[in-house]
Amino acid sequence: MKEFFTIIKRLGIEAGGVAKDYRWGLVVLVISIVVLVGVIWPFDKGVLQQTQMMSGEGMMPYIRWISMTGDFHYAPTFVFLFLLGLGIWRKSRSLRIAAVAILLGAGSAGIAVNILKPMFGRPRPYTQIEDGFYPLRVSHEHGSLPSGHASSTLGLTVATGIIFPPSIIVGLPYSIEVCRSRMVLDRHYLSDIVAGVGLGTFCGGLFGVAGRRLRKQQWVPESDRGKQG
Repeated sequence: MKEFFTIIKRLGIEAGGVAKDYRWGLVVLVISIVVLVGVIWPFDKGVLQQTQMMSGEGMMPYIRWISMTGDFHYAPTFVFLFLLGLGIWRKSRSLRIAAVAILLGAGSAGIAVNILKPMFGRPRPYTQIEDGFYPLRVSHEHGSLPSGHASSTLGLTVATGIIFPPSIIVGLPYSIEVCRSRMVLDRHYLSDIVAGVGLGTFCGGLFGVAGRRLRKQQWVPESDRGKQG
């Protein structure tokens, strides 16, 4: 348990260094996402209708399942526990660092989403409430922007893809399906998804690069250094 919190601390320090090293790239990413959301916004309802029309009733069990797995408590937690367990079994600190970095990538995106949702208060499509901003509305009905599933899924995919590049072959199609499912289920507009994708990419990128750097350093906690001599 002590090692777990020590890894979190070290990853936080590394993430700060990553943010400093790539600050202008991150600024460009944030501005690009804000602009893209603004451009897409007027077309949200039309895109939503087209997306829902392309998914037949027979696909709904799959749509509900893939949507469920995109929640932070499912896919991100499963990947974390799998890598952590594998790291413990193989006595690999590198795998344990990867597990925590991926958890932080998805988790920090989820935390950011829960801070931003009440600030915007955008109604979800199924509510039939007039679209717009309703600040400080803390409810599921006013939690459309940004998409939490999109942010946590992209946080997972990006962080995992940076640390284990081949995983992107599975992670990217999976993320697309999770995002699509949220529109089919009438939970989010496309602009909500884009905002969540941007947030997840930001957080997953920070902790993915931080995790990769820490693994390359072959870092050893101070409590274990005496055992190596």
